[in-house]
Amino acid sequence: MLGDVDVKGKGGFTLIELAIVLIIIGLILGAVLKGRDLIESARIKKVYTKFVEAWDLAVLKYQDRTGKLLDSYDNGTFKGDSASDVKSDLENIGLTPPPTTYFIRGKYYSGTAKVAFKYVTVDSAGDKQNVIVFAPVPTDVALALDTIIDGEDNGSGGDFRNCGNNVNDPSSVTECDSSWPDNVTSSGNTYVAVGLIVR
Repeated sequence: MLGDVDVKGKGGFTLIELAIVLIIIGLILGAVLKGRDLIESARIKKVYTKFVEAWDLAVLKYQDRTGKLLDSYDNGTFKGDSASDVKSDLENIGLTPPPTTYFIRGKYYSGTAKVAFKYVTVDSAGDKQNVIVFAPVPTDVALALDTIIDGEDNGSGGDFRNCGNNVNDPSSVTECDSSWPDNVTSSGNTYVAVGLIVR
C-alpha cells in the first residue's frame, strides 16, 4: 500500500538516550555558570591586589624605609593628598607607586576610582584614624572587597569601611563609618567611597 510506512529498521531516540543528552546539557550549563562566577571572583581579586592592597603595601613600605607615614604631618596624621601627589615621595625612596587611578567594573556601575589619604572619623564615638580612601567603587565590588579584607561585609567594622554612598571624590570624605546600602540597584546606590584603615 502506498500510505503505509515501513518503520522496520528505523528507530527513534530512546528515553535513556534523551536523558543522557539532557544530563550533558545540564552539566555544560552548570560549568558555564560556574565559570562566570570564577571570572567575576578573579576580577574582584585583581582590583584588591593591583589597587587596594598595592596602596596599603606602599604605605607600609614607605613607613618601613623612612620611619614616617606616607603623606603625613609631623603628628602622624594624613594630610589628605591624592595618590598623584605622593607618587614622587615613593619614587624618591626607590618604590614604584601603584596606579593612581583604576577602572573598576561592577554590576550596575563601572568607573575609574581614585585614591586619597585622609584622617577621618571611623566610629560613632568620633575616633579618627588614617584611612586610604578609594572612590568611586561599584557597591557590589565594595561588598566583595569587604568580605576579602574583613571576612564579612558590614561596612562599619573591621579595617575596610564604607565612607559614603554615591561619593565619587575620595578627597571629599570626612568619615568612614557607614553601613552598606540595603538596596543596590541600577537606579540607586550604585557606587560608594571606601576606606582602608592604616594600622
